[in-house]
Amino acid sequence: MRRGDGVVARLPYVARRRVGLRTIVQPQFTHTLGPWLAATSGKPGKAKDKERALLGELIDMLPPFDVFRQCFSPALAAQRALDAVGKIARRG
Repeated sequence: MRRGDGVVARLPYVARRRVGLRTIVQPQFTHTLGPWLAATSGKPGKAKDKERALLGELIDMLPPFDVFRQCFSPALAAQRALDAVGKIARRG
């Protein structure tokens, strides 16, 4: 996702159809993945709000799917990962 001239967020994925189900997975030979968000400035509370908003926009941009399966990186903040899983579950 771009804002101005820079990339502020991204969520790499591969869309496949398996057994009639639209599936979103991570690329082959990728051990972990998940969303990447550019560093935000400001107070910690505002920064988290910006991150959650970006994460929501990324998830809204995904194509229609029946199954979403990715192994998020352990480096991804636990709260951010849980937010992503919750938003994906509500969308799917």
